[in-house]
Amino acid sequence: MVMVNIKKVRSEQLGQNDKPDFFTITGCINFFKRENIFYPACPSESCNKKVVQMGDSWRCEKCDMSYEKPQYRYIMSLSIADHTGTIWIQMFNDQTQELLGISADDLQNLDKDSAQFKEIFNKSLYNTFTFSIRAKSEIYQDEKKV
Repeated sequence: MVMVNIKKVRSEQLGQNDKPDFFTITGCINFFKRENIFYPACPSESCNKKVVQMGDSWRCEKCDMSYEKPQYRYIMSLSIADHTGTIWIQMFNDQTQELLGISADDLQNLDKDSAQFKEIFNKSLYNTFTFSIRAKSEIYQDEKKV
């Protein structure tokens, strides 16, 4: 993977083509979106699809099964910055769990206004990390997004 800065990502329009672009950026996290950071997922080993609560159980349409409880999984949006600018990225379950040091199930059980919940995010803010990124253009709600 090629190491780039954010200015180069923008100037070369990485992720705008038909095929995804892969690159690495070293930057610091300057903001976490703390809304919709996880979703209830199918607890089946190979599924991970979103489940819907139906009464006392959770239903997975893909597996055609109902479960007592879901397994929460991360899907987190965050802003990273380097000396040339900022970009938004999305991190998924395994990477977010490694970054925050807590599973989505455990974080989901905490009060969002508690000092413990806030500290989990604050310990990663303004620290430098190296991110391996796959940028791809997709249509979302009739709008092209990378």
